[in-house]
Amino acid sequence: MIFREYDFKTTLINRAEIEKVLGISIPNKEKQDGHRAVKIDQTKNYDNEDIKQVVTAKDEEIAKLKAEIENLLKSIDQSKSAVDYKKHSIHGHFSDNFEVLFKISKLIAEKCDPDNPHSYPNKEQIREHVKKYYSDSKELADAFYKIIIPEKVKNRGRPPQGVETFKGF
Repeated sequence: MIFREYDFKTTLINRAEIEKVLGISIPNKEKQDGHRAVKIDQTKNYDNEDIKQVVTAKDEEIAKLKAEIENLLKSIDQSKSAVDYKKHSIHGHFSDNFEVLFKISKLIAEKCDPDNPHSYPNKEQIREHVKKYYSDSKELADAFYKIIIPEKVKNRGRPPQGVETFKGF
């Protein structure tokens, strides 16, 4: 026998020639699956009335979903308009206390790390800040503390060594 070098990258193999040379039959799954798919598609006949009913049902469903989307978008717009940060108002109500609340919240947000509960001010620090800049009311300062400071921070305990704590306003 003589072997020749042959470039297999450019050679195409024909299924019929292989079957003829080897004397076997190679099953062609792709062809069989294609015939099955055609048979399935041909077994069910659709009437125009059936198609029209399906289309109208889907159109009604689309209309309901569009209405639901519009309602959700309206509720999102209403929730966005509940708090006006520029005017320091909630649902259109304005007071000096709201303004102080927004200012203190902004200061705390700028200076505190949400992942470090010890970076938040304690009740005494908020009382001192409110007394110094806004009001002598201890109850008002305590209310600001309750509203602004997260619950996980209120139960933080003593700070461990090396952890940054609140440095002041």
